[in-house]
Amino acid sequence: MVFWHLCPMLFVAAVALAESMGVLNFLWIYPLLTKGLSFWSFLLACDIYWVRIFENTRKEGRVLLWIFFLLSFCVAAGVPGLGICTALLPLILWLLARKRPPKFLFLLFILAAIPLSHGGFLFGQLQNGKELSTPFILRIFFVFTFFRVVAWWVKNVFRNERQDLFETYTYFLHPAFWLQPFHAGYLIPDKIRSGDIRDVKFFWIISGLAFSIVFSLLLEPTASFLNSAFLNNRIEVLFLVGPIAFLFTMIEKARISYLTAGIFSMSGIKVEPDFNKPWLAKTLFDYWRRFHYWVLEWYWDVIYLPLVLITSRRFGDKWGRFIALLLTFSLGGSISHYIAYPAPLSSCLFVSALFGLVTVSHYWLEKMNPILSKVITYLSIWILYTIAYPVFGLGWGFTEMLRYVGG
Repeated sequence: MVFWHLCPMLFVAAVALAESMGVLNFLWIYPLLTKGLSFWSFLLACDIYWVRIFENTRKEGRVLLWIFFLLSFCVAAGVPGLGICTALLPLILWLLARKRPPKFLFLLFILAAIPLSHGGFLFGQLQNGKELSTPFILRIFFVFTFFRVVAWWVKNVFRNERQDLFETYTYFLHPAFWLQPFHAGYLIPDKIRSGDIRDVKFFWIISGLAFSIVFSLLLEPTASFLNSAFLNNRIEVLFLVGPIAFLFTMIEKARISYLTAGIFSMSGIKVEPDFNKPWLAKTLFDYWRRFHYWVLEWYWDVIYLPLVLITSRRFGDKWGRFIALLLTFSLGGSISHYIAYPAPLSSCLFVSALFGLVTVSHYWLEKMNPILSKVITYLSIWILYTIAYPVFGLGWGFTEMLRYVGG
């Protein structure tokens, strides 16, 4: 019982120690802080103790606590206006949903957000000492809110499944979302459920911190090797790009997935990790489900379900599902990668459509021999990661890719 009460402060101490040792350099906190982990972990401890003292009462005070720390973060980063906008967004959305707004309003948000969010590695501008321009600040805001605004709008407006004000603030301002917010932003509202505050997933938290340390240590040498394979035309090591990119992205995904889910568990919220043993996948679709659970659920909820209603009427159930799945990967992958990486839109569309086409073709693998199915699945992953890295990792367009292939 004593340990259970001390675990939030132990988490604060572990984060502070790891940050002081410089092994968590590639974790950042919304809005712009790459050195705010200790302060953020202290906020988490305050939030957890609030839940344990007041349980499900005094929710307004908990929201005010989040807003206070959010504004403190934004003031420290020199962007107080960003904090005010972020704090007001859940209230505005909740009020809009009560007034039964036109459903097309969220399309306007998408059209505005996608180009503003594009740029990839936005936060590298901070390390380069560049002045924070207004477009850059808007990009930060849209990266933090984009995917959750769309998912929340689909649930509350399109499906008329209303959430109360506290649930809305939890979905947008819970401190677990502040850590690498682009990753956790894919969580759809239905996957955030109340749990037992005593059911803390210590293994997830420890695993997340361990993977974060490994990621920090391996990032520079791994990126250097992968970049040299393409920039220096090292054809002899090209066959290693796929497996290395695959393993490295697993480490990167596991650190945020386990940390976020573990942090939610400490405050009495049940969330399944985004990362669930992808090496056990039997088909490519199963691999994406295990590797990108939150992303795939967002794609399914926001893109696939509306699309399949249209394609099934036009092409029948079987082909309608295939076409909807292909379009889902093409649209969803293009949007998410266009926002997250410095790749041209045309390249994002091409690679995402290729991922979707290969994934749809793997539908027939479920009827094959299990061993053969797994071999073909990982051969596909190897090829797809090799093709994807120069686009998403280096920002190559078709011109650079053709120049590389032509020698």
